Amino acid sequence: MKLLIIIGMKDAYFTLPPETKMKLMEGGTAFIEKYLKAGKIKEAYSAPGLKQSVVIAELESAEEIERIFLDHPGFPFMDVEMRVLLEWDVSMKIWKESMEKLVKK
Repeated sequence: MKLLIIIGMKDAYFTLPPETKMKLMEGGTAFIEKYLKAGKIKEAYSAPGLKQSVVIAELESAEEIERIFLDHPGFPFMDVEMRVLLEWDVSMKIWKESMEKLVKK
């Protein structure tokens, strides 16, 4: 399944000492690179100010999502929002079929 994942840092992250934030940032960078190479993350973007990141990922299941995110060293300091993505043409085909069923009733 293809996912849009928006990651924001919790306020607690910004209270950490600079050395700790640096280690978490290095670990987060390694995490992204690892899953880009593995083909699990398709695209990764950082919003200006490094307070938020956006990732397009392709994962098999909710279990895989959980395992991958628990692998992120900064996970305790992250707010994660996920949306399942459906290809536009597939979505429009489903909507059309649904509307046709309603019209036939």
